[in-house]
Amino acid sequence: MTPQQAKQLRDNPVFQAFCEGKEVEYHHASGEWKRVEQLDVHILSSFYCRIKPSAPILRPWKPEEVPVGALIRGNTAGKKNRALIVALWTNAIYLVGVSRPMRIELHEASLQWEHSLDHGKTWLPCGVLE
Repeated sequence: MTPQQAKQLRDNPVFQAFCEGKEVEYHHASGEWKRVEQLDVHILSSFYCRIKPSAPILRPWKPEEVPVGALIRGNTAGKKNRALIVALWTNAIYLVGVSRPMRIELHEASLQWEHSLDHGKTWLPCGVLE
């Protein structure tokens, strides 16, 4: 390895991520991304490599993000009754349309409920994917 190759390797963000213990992948001929077990100059120069993307994380809504007026339903078996988000108070939402008005904490909504902004055609988690 020449000093110039060593400098290129050192300055490569994929190589830096690998040294930090992050997962690195290369684009296989099959079209799939495969995990790099050992990283060397040959792999970096011969394959398209990337830092494995992390899965998005769902966080609860902030009060200003709650879609008041949206439909909401439970996302677990036996909890598919629809309701309407009618109000917000600090860290909870209030629903009508179930057997009685309900209050749900925002963190609970992100775990056990989903909402629809298009009258029930599509359902999204109650929270923000980051």
